[in-house]
Amino acid sequence: MYENLKAELKKHNLTYEDFARIAGVIPGTIVRRMSGTADFKLQEIVKIADYLKCSTDYLIGREVPEVEDG
Repeated sequence: MYENLKAELKKHNLTYEDFARIAGVIPGTIVRRMSGTADFKLQEIVKIADYLKCSTDYLIGREVPEVEDG
């Protein structure tokens, strides 16, 4: 479900521990969220999107990233 989120983690070389710090939760929470056994809270997604400078819709897969010309 969170393919874009996983891609951003990889793109920015972030670990689940880094991700947890950004979202304001403990690493075990991120593991549960990413595995699908628990849902992300809206405020967690917003914090992550702000950090990554992307939209929340993109992170949860509701929007395709724009390709820059160049």
